[in-house]
Amino acid sequence: TKFTVEELVKIKELLEDLTRQHLEILKEILLFRSNEGVQPSMLADKFKLNKSTISYHLNTLQTKNLLIGEKTGRSSFYQVKDNIIPFLEQIFQNQVSNKTSINVKK
Repeated sequence: TKFTVEELVKIKELLEDLTRQHLEILKEILLFRSNEGVQPSMLADKFKLNKSTISYHLNTLQTKNLLIGEKTGRSSFYQVKDNIIPFLEQIFQNQVSNKTSINVKK
């Protein structure tokens, strides 16, 4: 996927303030892609964090317009926004193949 310079700048700005944990959550949601999305409890189990901490991270990602959250009854499901998926896939692929990383807060 080709991105315009403006799109790249906007996405870079969105990602700059993310912590390593935020990026790991985004990566996990991408890896687990499903029609419904990922539930917070699944992420809490995966990262061994309590549900309120995961909810805080998901809310941050949703506020930055990187995730879509949907409530079905009492359950919430989250997915990475379609327009950001190719960029994130490229970042994560580059991290693995080049062993490089983007600058993130710790």
